[in-house]
Amino acid sequence: YMLFTSFSIFSILIFGLVIVVTALGSYLYILMPILKFKQTAKYHEEYTLVFSKETIKFKTQSIESEMKWDIYSALWESHDFYYLIQAPRIYTLIPKRVFKDLNEKQLFEEITQSRVKTTKHV
Repeated sequence: YMLFTSFSIFSILIFGLVIVVTALGSYLYILMPILKFKQTAKYHEEYTLVFSKETIKFKTQSIESEMKWDIYSALWESHDFYYLIQAPRIYTLIPKRVFKDLNEKQLFEEITQSRVKTTKHV
């Protein structure tokens, strides 16, 4: 008797609906992208980037494209990575370990610094 007098059936239904909507939202916005990433083969292919002063060539087993530098607005550098920034939370991640020597790394830095507006150490 006490349970039914404290809570109306309507409030219990609303609470249940909130739980269901929260669970569905969590699935759609958190779990679904993770599962999609794991199930999509192209996201796990090895890729090659070739940088020149004019363009960036992107190549995998299934994709080959050429991009202009103007899609990038900044270069961020951390201890282990370079981040070529396109927009907030959209970037190309380049591990520093992929450069075979210091000269190749310095050439990459020169090219990117001549093509993007901002360089930042993070």
